[in-house]
Amino acid sequence: MTVLTKTNSWNWDGEQVVVDGGKDALWGVVEQANGVWAILVDTPGGVLTAGQFAILADIMADGGAAVKFTRRQLPILLVPKDKVTGALEKLTAGGLRVASVHGSVRNIVACPGKGLCVHARQETLGLAKEINEAVYGAKLPWDFKIGLSGCPRNCSAALCQCIGLIGEPRGKFTIALGGKESGITPIHGVVLPVKVPREKVVPVIVRLLGLYSTLAAEFTATGELPEHPRLYHVIAKAGVERFIAVVQEEVEA
Repeated sequence: MTVLTKTNSWNWDGEQVVVDGGKDALWGVVEQANGVWAILVDTPGGVLTAGQFAILADIMADGGAAVKFTRRQLPILLVPKDKVTGALEKLTAGGLRVASVHGSVRNIVACPGKGLCVHARQETLGLAKEINEAVYGAKLPWDFKIGLSGCPRNCSAALCQCIGLIGEPRGKFTIALGGKESGITPIHGVVLPVKVPREKVVPVIVRLLGLYSTLAAEFTATGELPEHPRLYHVIAKAGVERFIAVVQEEVEA
């Protein structure tokens, strides 16, 4: 099985994001249609401290155009091109990171979870941060979305994510695979028959990303799937049973 390849080694050369001398599309520093540059800020679960908000405000005060918060619970800084370098320096100094835009795990969505929401069965915000630390910078076949809901009310639309986790009683999560929220034909993921304990969530996700990468590489090499297949494409081709087996193996390990 493919071991996840991760990279945090990149730089902004004043014109574009580059990795090893070449242009890279993974990192969220992207020119917009009107010439303004967008910087996606990594904020798993959509949580920012007062100090982090102050950093964003400082960047805006230094000639930034605006901050746009997206449905993926992350802020996008909109700045002129000549302000990108300074903005990145301020983000780094404040302990903030640039989020991915293509070919990796997008910003992890999470509801408020247990401790904040009276309906939630499981804590979500801390778990979102743990998952993010494990998969940040992972190189994947294409964009990958993860969502956490603290209960079956499913406020974060977990069933429409590539991997969705829904809190259950007794410290476990229901897991669904292969959802899709974009476009005019959303898909509910396949709910697996295996409940995942809280302490197994991160290793299960890492194993699933590895299997997805392995199978995607096999199917694209043979021409059975086009370049950049999403998880639901791979599941449709390989069958969900292989993914169930990996989850079961990790839960029982």
